[in-house]
Amino acid sequence: MRSVVIVGAGVIGRSVGLALRRHGVTTYLTDADPEAAPAGERCGAGFAARPPRQADIAVLAVPQLPRAGGTRILSTCTEMQVRCTGTTAARAGRGARHSAFLC
Repeated sequence: MRSVVIVGAGVIGRSVGLALRRHGVTTYLTDADPEAAPAGERCGAGFAARPPRQADIAVLAVPQLPRAGGTRILSTCTEMQVRCTGTTAARAGRGARHSAFLC
């Protein structure tokens, strides 16, 4: 794996980006908040830019999405040149529900 797009540049997205960068993976950050990806870039979690070619994988570090939100995330993956193949949902501690996309 050489390149990763991280959708969601908050605490978890930045943490994943920092860990991947320590292992030599090139990471690209995107977020609905226009200030989040540049902030992640400043802390060294990745580039606040589109990858020059299709990324090897996408990490979706986003909270639970409303039904319509999934379409927006898939659109973002397409824009960031990541091919998504399906979706799933998972439960985490205290019954919280998180959306996860397989890209």
